[in-house]
Amino acid sequence: MRRLIAALLLLSAAALTTPAAAQANQCEEPNVLVALDRSGSMLEDGKWNQAVDAITQLTRTFEFRIRFGLLAFPWGGRCDVSAPGAVLAGVAPLNGPAIRDQLARAFPQQSNKTPIGGAIDASVNYYFQLQDPNRRSFIVLITDGMETCNGNPVRSAQNAFQGAGLPVYVIGFGRGVDQRILNQMAEVGGTQRAYQANNGPDLFAALEAIADAASEETCDGKDNDCDGEVDEGLGDQPCSTACGDGRQICVDGGYSECFGGGIPDEVCDGVDNDCDTRVDEIAGVPCSTVSGNPGLAACVGGAVSDDCIPEDPSREEVCDAFDNDMDGQVDENTDQACNNGCHQGRRPCVDGAYLGCTALQVGDELCDGLDNDCDGLVDESAQCAGEETCGDEGLCLNPCPFNECPSGFLCEGDGFCHPVPCDPGCAAGERCIDRQCLRTCAIDRDCGDGWICVTRLCEPRPDGPGAGGAGGTPGAGGSGGGSDRPDMSLVPPGGGFTPDAGAGQDPLKADGGCHCDLRSGPDAPADPWALLALVGLLGLARRRAGRPRR
Repeated sequence: MRRLIAALLLLSAAALTTPAAAQANQCEEPNVLVALDRSGSMLEDGKWNQAVDAITQLTRTFEFRIRFGLLAFPWGGRCDVSAPGAVLAGVAPLNGPAIRDQLARAFPQQSNKTPIGGAIDASVNYYFQLQDPNRRSFIVLITDGMETCNGNPVRSAQNAFQGAGLPVYVIGFGRGVDQRILNQMAEVGGTQRAYQANNGPDLFAALEAIADAASEETCDGKDNDCDGEVDEGLGDQPCSTACGDGRQICVDGGYSECFGGGIPDEVCDGVDNDCDTRVDEIAGVPCSTVSGNPGLAACVGGAVSDDCIPEDPSREEVCDAFDNDMDGQVDENTDQACNNGCHQGRRPCVDGAYLGCTALQVGDELCDGLDNDCDGLVDESAQCAGEETCGDEGLCLNPCPFNECPSGFLCEGDGFCHPVPCDPGCAAGERCIDRQCLRTCAIDRDCGDGWICVTRLCEPRPDGPGAGGAGGTPGAGGSGGGSDRPDMSLVPPGGGFTPDAGAGQDPLKADGGCHCDLRSGPDAPADPWALLALVGLLGLARRRAGRPRR
C-alpha cells in the first residue's frame, strides 16, 4: 500500500506540472514516411489511382498532426531504391500539398521489379540522414506484390525496428501479395500484424488506423496528439516481476515501477519485498508530526526515521512563541530530545526559546535509584550519613535497633526502615515515596499546577494548592492539612500513644513496630527512673526517625 501511495503521489505531482509541461513542450508531430509500390502491377484493377486517392485523403486529414513524406519504389525499373530520386517528398510539417503534387506527376514503372526489402532499407537510410532522433518516426510500406529483387524484407523490417528504432507498418494491397511474409515483417517490425486492403476504401481505412496509432499519446513527456496536453488519458500498463504480475502508470514521461496485483508492497525492512532488485525504494512512510499533521518519515538502513517531515511545514508547530498550527496552543509538543552521552533528557521550549538539556549530569554515585556515574550499575557506591545505608529503593535508610520507624516505613529483618510499598504499584514514570506514587520530572512544567519538581520527583508546591498534606495527586490539593504519619512524641502521663485519627490501622503495630503504652494507675510502672529512661529512649527515637533522605 505504501508503494501505491508513493506512486499516486508522483502521479499527482506530474498532473500538477502538466500545464507547464504542455507549454514548454510544443506539439511533437511524428514523422511518417510512406513507401509506395509503383511496380507495373499497380496499373492492374486501377490500384494506382485508388492508392493516390487514399494517400491524398490521408494527408488532408492528418497533415496538422503528422509530418508526412513519400518514397516510391522501384526507381527507373531497377531493383536499386537508393537513388536520391526515390524520395519524392521528404518528411516535413504541413507537407500534404507537396506530396499530392508529386503523386499527380508520378506513375507506375513498366518493370515488375518489386524491391520490398530495398524500400525498407532506403527508408532507414533516409531517416539516418535526416538526423531527427528525438522525434518518433515510422515507415508505412504499401505493396501489391512479393519481393522480386533477392532482398530479405523480413530481415530489413527487423533491422529497421530493432536496430534503428523505426516501427514498420505493412499494407498488402490486392490479391497478389504473400500475406505470410507481410505478417512476419509486421511482427518483427514492431507492429504485430500486416493490414490487408482489397480496394481504395480499405486502403484509406488501413492508413487512417496507422495514422491514429502513430499520433496517439504515449508516455514520453510530449504532446504526441497535438491537443495541448502531455501524456493525458494513458491507462495502466501490465507488467510482471519475480513476485508476480502487476501494473505500471505513466509518471513524468516514463512508466513507474511494477506494483499492485500479486506483487507485495515494498516496506522499510532492508529486504527487496517487491522483487525489483532494489531495497527500501519508498518515498517515505506515512506518519503524524508532533502537531498532528500528516507527513512522511524517511527509511534509513531498513528502519523508519524518528523524524516526521510534514507535508505542509507552514502548519507545523515550532518553538517560536507563535500558534503555528492554529489550535489555540503555543509551542506545544516542541521539546527536543537530548542526551549527554549517557543520560537521556530533553530541551524544553519556554517562551519561544529552548532551554538547556535536562539530562542528569554524570557525577559521583548518589543514593537515588539512578546510575549517576554511567557505569551500568545503580547506587553501587553511594554514601549515606552516619549509620544509614543505601537501600534498593534508592533511599538512605535509617537503622531501627528498637523497631522504631516513622509512618510509611517498616523495620525489616535487616534492621533498617524500609518504605511501605505502594498498593497498587506505581505506573511507569512514577516512584513510590511515603506510600504514594510521585511522578518523575525534569522541570516544574512536567508536574502540573500546584506542584514543583524536586530531585526529579513532583512534590506539592509549598505555597500552592496541595501544600497542606502529603496525599493526593498533582493538582488535587491536600485533605485539610492532615498527615498520615503518627506523632512519635510522648503524651503527658495519663494519656496513651495513638496514631492520628483517620489514618487507618497503624502499620507499625501491624508489623511489630514500637508498641509503647504509657499508662497511669495500678498498672503504671513502679520505678520512676525506669519511666524516665523510657522517656529518654523514645525522645532519641523521635530525633532519628525523620523522613529518610533521598
